[in-house]
Amino acid sequence: WARSDYDSSVACSGPTFTELRNALEDCGGDVPEALLRVARDLARRAEVAEVRQILKLEDPRMTAQFGLVNTALDQAGSDVQRAAEELMKNPVVNKYLTKLKTREVLYDKMPMAHPTSKQLEKALDAADGNIDKAATLLEDDPVVQERAKEIHKEWTQVLEEANDKNDYNWQIFDNGWNNVDVEEVDPEPPSTPSPPARNILEFYPPRPRPVCPVGDSSMVLGAFDDGVSAARAAAVGITYRDVDYAEDIQPDGSFSLIALCNTQFEVQTTKPDGSDGLTFGSFWAAARRTVTHLGLLSPPRENGPNVGAQFASV
Repeated sequence: WARSDYDSSVACSGPTFTELRNALEDCGGDVPEALLRVARDLARRAEVAEVRQILKLEDPRMTAQFGLVNTALDQAGSDVQRAAEELMKNPVVNKYLTKLKTREVLYDKMPMAHPTSKQLEKALDAADGNIDKAATLLEDDPVVQERAKEIHKEWTQVLEEANDKNDYNWQIFDNGWNNVDVEEVDPEPPSTPSPPARNILEFYPPRPRPVCPVGDSSMVLGAFDDGVSAARAAAVGITYRDVDYAEDIQPDGSFSLIALCNTQFEVQTTKPDGSDGLTFGSFWAAARRTVTHLGLLSPPRENGPNVGAQFASV
């Protein structure tokens, strides 16, 4: 395999061994036909990446699943610019973007609110597409309020339990004095006066930092591309283990999770049959009370690069 001279402004990885082998099997051992098929697939992946890049330039949060982009490219005769312009008018793409922005506005009003996709669509219809009005309607919705209280309670319990597991305490079993001898060395005088040392009492250590479920959290928003079979997604802490939060994936492939701010985490999925699915990441959560955008998460290519996001921004 030799990389073609296809002019693409977006980097796109070459074919994997598995893709080459499958193409050869599908073409009955016809090497030229198999290479042509792989080349066409590679060119289409590059075109899809370019279309998504144009959408991102229009709006950093705008994206489209592979199937939509592929259809748009077919209809536009592989014209990347035309396909991107058509997708910008696509109601599915615009609906996803509008719901995403509504979640952001609602997050400022009610940080623990995680409405479903149907609740978002209902509020947007009632508000004639006005994002601010839709967020206000959701904020006043008793169902959304009740769910936000449940999430606050669940997240608080998660943080408290994780804090206990990750907190290393010490205890004195036998009071008394211990003597340690060292050679006396006169230290060099400091060039600048040192700040006064913090007074920490031996038997009365400072109180641990209180857990703040709202202030120390970041909402994680994203969506899964075609080919990701998952019914549930979870933000699983890496910096601090046991800091996990899971939610059902919406019918449009979007998800809304919670992560501890300024920490590393990964997104683990569960298949509809309850078995473990794909794992994405790792990612870094944004600062406190800030939304973490993961963009569109695509399935991995076997023997290819690790799973990652099409774009990640905070």
